[in-house]
Parts: sequence; C-alpha cells; structure tokens
Amino acid sequence: MCKKMCILYIFEMSGNHIESKGLFPKTYHAVMFSHTALRNVGLYTSIAFAALAAAARLNNKSQSTLAIFIMLGALVFLVISYMLNNMLYTTMGKEVQRVKEGIPESIKTTQKISYLLFPVHYVLILIVLVGLFRSVRANM
Repeated sequence: MCKKMCILYIFEMSGNHIESKGLFPKTYHAVMFSHTALRNVGLYTSIAFAALAAAARLNNKSQSTLAIFIMLGALVFLVISYMLNNMLYTTMGKEVQRVKEGIPESIKTTQKISYLLFPVHYVLILIVLVGLFRSVRANM
C-alpha cells in the first residue's frame, strides 16, 4: 500500500526552483488556494450568521447591550468574509487570464461560487446594520 501512496511527487530541479512532475497539474497550487479561500469564506460567513442568530435571541431577552456587541462581532466576521471573497474572485480572475488554456473546471466553478456569494454578503451586512440601528435606538 505504501508503494502506491507514498510516491506522490517526482521532483526535478530546474534552475533555482523545483518543478513537480507527475500526478498534479501545473495549476495545483491555484486549485488548492481557491478551495482553501472558499472554505474560509464559508467559515467566516457561518460564524457571522450564528452570531446574528445569537444576537437576535439575546435581544428578545432584554440583554440588548450584549446583543449589540455580538452584532458588531458578526459585522466584523462578515467584512472579513467579504474581503476574502473579493480577494478570491480577483485572484482567480487573474489566474484565468494568465493561464487561458487548460484551466481546471474547479477553478471556474470556484469563481462562479465566489461571484454568487457577493449578494449574500450584501444582504447579511444590511441585516446586521439594520439590527444594530434598531438595538442602539432601543437602548437610547
């Protein structure tokens, strides 16, 4: 079993850098980058959504000061998620323009998913801002 699983790369020295020959395509690092960045976008969006749900629950229990701080945290996570998504979308766009041929389907799909997440972020940020406005106004 180890004979099949242990040999993943065949490295070749070419000048000052090592090139990978074998199982992985030339766009391996771009694919890994896009998957990691998309996973992080989903993670931060999920954390913000959970914080928004917790703040809504606390706001009903008249702990609105804590709810305001939790909504501020949700806003921070949404901004981080938006920034990561924007970076992912622009980087994958540049990669597609650079390579032009032989682009893996996963990179194209990741770019489409990233594009579709922008409206989700806009709506969630709007919901958090409206919730913050209402909570601050209720505390006055």
